[in-house]
Amino acid sequence: FAYFKDAGLEKKDRVEVAVLCTADVQNMVESWIPEMKQRVGATKLEIHQPSSLNLGFTQEFKIKDTEVTVTLKKV
Repeated sequence: FAYFKDAGLEKKDRVEVAVLCTADVQNMVESWIPEMKQRVGATKLEIHQPSSLNLGFTQEFKIKDTEVTVTLKKV
């Protein structure tokens, strides 16, 4: 998650993360949750269908031409 700096976070910071994506993308990334949590220092990482959920800092990007939103907050 290269946008930690954009969110004003440092590598030592712990965060809660929500990934908002379609079911297809969810199926692709679900097996990576433990590794993603470890890499970003997440105490909690959940995957949801697209919604208005916003934990504080939000960034959008694409995976295989599908919009994905990541929202996080420092804990």
